[in-house]
Amino acid sequence: MSVALGIDLGTSNSCAAAVRDDAVVVVEDDEGRRSMPSIVHFASTGRVVVGSRALPMLPSEPRNTIMSAKRFLGRRMNDPAVRVAQNAYLYRITVGPNNWPVIDAWGGPYAVPEICACVLRELKRRAEQFFGERIDKAVITVPANADDAQREQTRLAGRIAGLEVVGLLNEPTAAALAYSLTGASGERILVYDFGGGTFDCSVIQWAVQSAKVLATHGDTFLGGDDVDLAMALSLATKFNEREGVDLRGRTVQWRRLLLACEEAKRRLSRAERTTVEVPDVANTSRGVLDLAFELTRADLEILVEPIVRQTIDLILDTLALAGLDVYSVDQVLLVGGSSRLPLVRSSVRRALGKTPLFDLDPDTAVAIGAAIEAHRLQGGTCPSLERLPREIVQVVPHAIGLATAGGGFDPVIPRNSPLPVIGERSYTTWREAQQEMRFVVLQGDSANAADNARLGAFVIDDLPRRPAGEVEVKLTLEVGTDGLLRASARDTFSNKVHRYRIRVSESPRGGW
Repeated sequence: MSVALGIDLGTSNSCAAAVRDDAVVVVEDDEGRRSMPSIVHFASTGRVVVGSRALPMLPSEPRNTIMSAKRFLGRRMNDPAVRVAQNAYLYRITVGPNNWPVIDAWGGPYAVPEICACVLRELKRRAEQFFGERIDKAVITVPANADDAQREQTRLAGRIAGLEVVGLLNEPTAAALAYSLTGASGERILVYDFGGGTFDCSVIQWAVQSAKVLATHGDTFLGGDDVDLAMALSLATKFNEREGVDLRGRTVQWRRLLLACEEAKRRLSRAERTTVEVPDVANTSRGVLDLAFELTRADLEILVEPIVRQTIDLILDTLALAGLDVYSVDQVLLVGGSSRLPLVRSSVRRALGKTPLFDLDPDTAVAIGAAIEAHRLQGGTCPSLERLPREIVQVVPHAIGLATAGGGFDPVIPRNSPLPVIGERSYTTWREAQQEMRFVVLQGDSANAADNARLGAFVIDDLPRRPAGEVEVKLTLEVGTDGLLRASARDTFSNKVHRYRIRVSESPRGGW
């Protein structure tokens, strides 16, 4: 059987794995590294550099070196999170066709799925070299809280990279699969997934026959990047107070400071104190200045506490959505690079009254789970996987429904509905001889239509010309096990059926 990859497409780092010879094998590069920075550099020569080789380009060419692109996947320019991020990253983000963000760099502009495809293509290349065979199928993980637009554009990125995406798997569910290989068990598992750009939480009812996601919640714009930014802002403020130089307005120096803060964050996960150093950070009339500040773990925890508190609030909300309390959880799993922070572990322990498991490498656990699911979807079997659930029932992370007159939102499929799910509504004509109805499909959890994500719109036309109220249209929205949305409508007067695949309105760029 050919290899089907499991891919963790991460905001900060990405990883790939596959099942081979009754074991899950994580792909390594030539130097034995199992995860790869999700960074893409576009050189003026036309060369595209991805991963560790692109990392050194960040300080010197920040406009052409793209990091954390996943944060923009499936988001339009009017999304408040996109507007905030425009000030956090040093590359240029502009409005593209149909209000999708595009990133300006050498050879661009590039739509966000194109940037993500560069990362996926490199993972595919590494895996083919590692396993010695061609690979064209993959399961890609997505944040549990990802909406239809983000899922659809993840599939799109996979297709651009030359992969058939045989499935999308929620990251916390993938992590739970990986932990099951270690013998971790429990009737109800809470997965706390704190990555570089996103935070996810899922509560899963675990059994041999079937694993059911009871509730999922999170924030696709909350992660380690925010920790780095908080550190950099604090140190830049101190440097400005001491030297009268504001590094925030200096593109290259600011990027160097962010990278130094990321490294210091990693060191403080293991040590009690460190020094953040950026040599030659400013050239002034007083000479060349260096930045050097000692930072203790306690200092870092003061800066990080508001961010970690947000994650704790989200896991408590997730339990409430599942109708559970903290005493109903049997096991807590920590995943994602940012969960290495000691404050995370102590905060989760206090909030849930349980010591969380941190046995697997948080950078590879999600890819391992995705590899298991890819193997299963390909019909593969092996003894080491027999004790794992044969079926995984996921949920709709946000309500899906229709915009109503006056700017309201009518949820047809409730939030956290198990997949597959079908929701129905009936509508009658309101004008004499009315021949069409237009429906705008939204996803979100606000009663205000404008606060929810627009998935698409379609028109039911050629209705019989009858008096107002005589023609009824029955609308059906269906989300399959792939997490993608389909719609159909039936005119009960003539029994004509219209079918649609709601595709995130329009592609980010034409020709895909």
